[in-house]
Amino acid sequence: LALEYEQSEIAHLMLHRPEWSDKEFDRSLDLYDSFVNCEDSYVSPAIHEALVCLDQAYKLFGPECVICSFNGGKDAVVILHLVRAAHANYFRQKGSAPTKPRVIYFDHANEFSEILALLSDNVDEYDLDMIAFEPGTKFADGLKMLVDNNRVDEAAKRAAPLAFVLGTRSSDPNAGSQGNFAPSTMETMPPFMRVNPILSWTYGHVWHFIR
Repeated sequence: LALEYEQSEIAHLMLHRPEWSDKEFDRSLDLYDSFVNCEDSYVSPAIHEALVCLDQAYKLFGPECVICSFNGGKDAVVILHLVRAAHANYFRQKGSAPTKPRVIYFDHANEFSEILALLSDNVDEYDLDMIAFEPGTKFADGLKMLVDNNRVDEAAKRAAPLAFVLGTRSSDPNAGSQGNFAPSTMETMPPFMRVNPILSWTYGHVWHFIR
C-alpha cells in the first residue's frame, strides 16, 4: 500500500490525475444530494456546514489542489465521505469529466492490519487516487514533496497552492485557534492551507454520522 517516492514520481502523480469511474461518480453525487436533503435535526446542520466549507475549498483551489488526509480513523472516515461527495458535486457543476478524489496516507511500522485492510478496501470501493508514504516518512517531508510538485499542467513554472483536508475538531489538542481555513504557520512545515470541514463537530456528531 505504501511506497517510497522519488521527486520525479511525485511530480508525475501530482500532474496526472486518473479519471473517476462513472459508477463511483454517480454514487458520490447521490451521496451529496442525500447530505443536502438530510432531515436528521441532530447532524444535518453539521453536515451542511461541512459541505459549505468543502464547496468553498473546491471553488478556491480546484480539484487538482484538494487532497484529503485519510488514516482510517473515525474522523478521517467522516471527511472521506464528505470529500468524495463535494468532489463529485464540483464536477457536476463544471460539467467536465471527473478525476478521482485524491487521498494521502502516511504508513506506520506498527500499523494495525485492520487499518491497512480498511484503507485498501476504501480505495478500491470508492475508486480513490491514493498517495501512500512508507513507514519512516515524516509528515512534513511527505507534505513538502506534494506542495513542491503540485503543478496543474506541464507548462506551470511554479507549484499551485495545496489545500489539505483534515479531520481536525475544535476539541483536538492541536486545533488551537484554527478556523475552517487555516494556513500552515509552523516553521517546520511547508506552506499549505488546512481545510477543517468538521471543526465544530462533536464526538457525538462523528459517531452519529458514521452509523
